[in-house]
Amino acid sequence: MSIVSIDAQVARKNLLTDVAGEEKRVADVPEDAETRNALGVAYFWSHNFEKADQALRTARTCYDHLAGWLAVTLADRLSARQFIVLSDGAAAVTEEGRRFFHDFGLALDDPRSARPLCRTCLDWSERRSHLAGRLGAGLCQRCLDLGWIKRSRDSRAVTFTPKGIEGFRETFGITLP
Repeated sequence: MSIVSIDAQVARKNLLTDVAGEEKRVADVPEDAETRNALGVAYFWSHNFEKADQALRTARTCYDHLAGWLAVTLADRLSARQFIVLSDGAAAVTEEGRRFFHDFGLALDDPRSARPLCRTCLDWSERRSHLAGRLGAGLCQRCLDLGWIKRSRDSRAVTFTPKGIEGFRETFGITLP
């Protein structure tokens, strides 16, 4: 399999350059992914990849909870305010935290759920932990319900709304990029 990349200078010439340094005209590259895969060629359009990569690194979903810079920063802020305790890959909600999350609109107690209330999940982009469990899922869903974030159509990335930019700043002390 050869990896093909494109950059702005090459794009202006309408050429792709593979890892062997051979240039190919864009018109010679199959349009559909099925044909490209059948030929054993993976194409990386770096200008799109970098943009998508940055969006994923900033804020995304990880299963049903938030991940990326936003989620790691959120865990840090909640820990600094002593709403949660992070220790050796584990997490717990404090009594003050229970009150805060209740006031934020989260119902954390679900006697029917065997799922842990609060646990950590290693973030691949930040190499630090973000929150998972019922708390992590509840925070993600609440931010969606409040209209602070929106899911992207073709990605796990989430985008911030103007309401969310203000809400994260006022509620959690997080200034969004």
